[in-house]
Amino acid sequence: MIAEIKEGLPQARLSQSIETIMQLVRSINRYLEVKAPWKLAKDETKKDELATVLYVSAEAVRLSLSLLWPVIPAKAEEGLAMIGCKFQSADDLAWGILKGGEAFGEGKPLFPRIEEEVKKQEPQPKPKQNKPLMAADVPAAMDMRVAQIKEVADHPDATSLYVLKVDAGEGELRTICSGLKNSYKAEELQDRKILLFANLKPSALRGIMSQGMLFAGDLDNEAHTCRLVSVPEDAKPGDRALFKGVAPSEPRELKVKDFEKIALSVKGGAVFCDALALEVNGKPVTCDVADGNGVH
Repeated sequence: MIAEIKEGLPQARLSQSIETIMQLVRSINRYLEVKAPWKLAKDETKKDELATVLYVSAEAVRLSLSLLWPVIPAKAEEGLAMIGCKFQSADDLAWGILKGGEAFGEGKPLFPRIEEEVKKQEPQPKPKQNKPLMAADVPAAMDMRVAQIKEVADHPDATSLYVLKVDAGEGELRTICSGLKNSYKAEELQDRKILLFANLKPSALRGIMSQGMLFAGDLDNEAHTCRLVSVPEDAKPGDRALFKGVAPSEPRELKVKDFEKIALSVKGGAVFCDALALEVNGKPVTCDVADGNGVH
């Protein structure tokens, strides 16, 4: 076999030869598992059996390394040196070359385990969880901005909805779905300034994502009509509406259920949250509905 490997075997025969050697290695490994020399060494009456097991194992290792010498000469010679011998010729492929009394060299793994350095991952900061808002916190958390309607179209799948494109001073138009058809004709909305609930969580209305909500006062609940709130004439898209005396809090996305914790209504034509007047640049936000009517 060794001569065949030296001369160069076809790939299939070379693979077969190496597999035969590996069968020998697996057999002696199984032999050691069954004989368990580490147990024999604890029993004084089994010293002879222990000697036989160790000899057979050492000779099998020697023969295996000799057969592998043409393939991995450096590692084969290193392994043979550990059991006090070396490969010299094909005559060494016979069984029984070890005679006993050989001085074993330092034992160490021929193929040390490759330990890959695993970089310890730095703990990722947990995403900041917004605490639920109390009703008293909602006015400061609402981001209400002046916007101007630039486009008006019918919603393709909802007869009561318009699809609006509005400019809120952000550089890009927002899409808003709004149920204003019972209250306004499309031409009445074109270029109109409105008040936008800008940090309301976007939601899909009949397949179109709506990026906010317009504020309007209730006019006739039975007819489902309303009136849009009015902002000061000199207000520009992007101007923020604030409740008088309330400083805005850290920006966060709100949900409809947050807005439902408070009530907006009309008093003297102006929009209030309880006693807090809603203003843009210090001027009131108004709505042409009866006092006491809600704003949504």
